[in-house]
Amino acid sequence: MHKKAIIIVFIIAAVAVAGFGGYNMYKAHQIQKLQEETVAIVEKVVNMDDYRKAQQKEIQKMIDSAEAKVAESTTQEEMDKIVSDLEKSVKPVKTDAQLDKEEAEAKRKAEEAARKKAEAEAAKARAAAAAAAKKSASKKSSGKKKSSSGGRVSDDASNFY
Repeated sequence: MHKKAIIIVFIIAAVAVAGFGGYNMYKAHQIQKLQEETVAIVEKVVNMDDYRKAQQKEIQKMIDSAEAKVAESTTQEEMDKIVSDLEKSVKPVKTDAQLDKEEAEAKRKAEEAARKKAEAEAAKARAAAAAAAKKSASKKSSGKKKSSSGGRVSDDASNFY
């Protein structure tokens, strides 16, 4: 009878260990499935076609880092935080459309500044030309006065004394 009791205890222990191992296998399978689902979500966080090559490389590094963290995580909460953190880190990266808009605005501002500078230089040149014309006209008019009286000898003797 003693042998039967030992065999029964051994069988119970084996079933318990196998059951615990089975639970661990089930748990590991669930974690792996959760990780795979999270990686799929991570890869869909952003549409890479919306970004230029430089930004795509930057975002890909973020995604790779998130996937590495997912591989180490074991709970839904950890994985949700990884996805949330990824979304937050990708958000400030500018899309191609955003960069196009910024570049167009910068070009417009540069053209406006160049136009204003050209207008200012043209106004300055016009002012200088007007001042030169005025000075020239002033010299001509004062030169005429001298030539009309200063170059001739007068018959009138009263002009000498």
